[in-house]
Amino acid sequence: MTLHRCANVWGDELLLPSPPSIHRIDAAVCAPKLVPGGAYDFDAGWGVYDADGARVEAAAYRRGPGVNYVGQSPHLVFAEPDIIAAPCGKAIYGGVAHTHFGHFLVSTLARLWVAGTPHAPPGSKYVFHMDQSPAEWFALPFVAACLESLGIFRDDIIPLDRAMRFETLLVPEPSFEETRAFHPVFRETALRIGDALAVEGAPPMTAPVYLSKERLPAGVKRFDNESQMVERLRAGGVAIVYPETMTPAQQLDIFRTAPIVLGSLSSAFHTTILLSERVRFVALNHDTNIMSTFTMIDRLTANSALYVHQSAVMTQGVDPHFMATFHLPDPKGAAEDLLRIIDGDLSGLTDA
Repeated sequence: MTLHRCANVWGDELLLPSPPSIHRIDAAVCAPKLVPGGAYDFDAGWGVYDADGARVEAAAYRRGPGVNYVGQSPHLVFAEPDIIAAPCGKAIYGGVAHTHFGHFLVSTLARLWVAGTPHAPPGSKYVFHMDQSPAEWFALPFVAACLESLGIFRDDIIPLDRAMRFETLLVPEPSFEETRAFHPVFRETALRIGDALAVEGAPPMTAPVYLSKERLPAGVKRFDNESQMVERLRAGGVAIVYPETMTPAQQLDIFRTAPIVLGSLSSAFHTTILLSERVRFVALNHDTNIMSTFTMIDRLTANSALYVHQSAVMTQGVDPHFMATFHLPDPKGAAEDLLRIIDGDLSGLTDA
């Protein structure tokens, strides 16, 4: 085969069996980014801080491996005159209001296991770090679909455009941290959403499916010669779909009913966390390394997951709308290998 099995996992996979805790922080300050619209990773101003100005560790946004803070500071950088009273005395901290689908699923939803519990009954107010208005955020179909499934609505959201002090802030610990750790309750929250989005009577997808990025206007990474691979897959009876053109419910139905799902490795495969069904999929990566965020989801779902690569070469200056663009050495060979894998033939598939 021209494809090889991905042999390395980058990041930690810490299973935390005990439920995440909820922390009550009195006189908490939620601070926005110093540079509005800038990247969270490089902004030291934002975060949640206690009455003494110390960073609230339970509210910190972290990623693995180890413990890596996504921006933030150990101590509050805003001066007292710059802090206003929050519009409500008590709120629940929801984390970062991501607009990227994958980060939304694994990071924004991570604290929302609390929704609907006695700590967060319907009508509770949630404060999020966000770069847009609640109306703009809820205009994203996957945001509205997922949050409303948990009983969280647009009018429940408090955006942070200035540093705010809350009389009481409830901070749920995250149930999932990218490339670091996970709690089983993350799966329970995801299934609540998936069950709410299920469409009764939807026609099943009986053919193998390939999730194409050919029409994706922007993203993290892509293969510049994907179309050559897709052409052969289509001729081999594989249904080609474009996830960005589908509703969240339609995407779930693809994973729920298709005999196997193929695609380049992306956050589209995070969708499987919402399904009670075990999903069989093959994800094509650019090299042998996959992030542990994917494998943690596989542990929670018991997916039949296969990660493969063809040692694709990064190209420069091809598409400014993607963070990285790669070139498959043999796209038609990759398609032939995927068709063999669909039929259950893994002979010749080696680790490399």
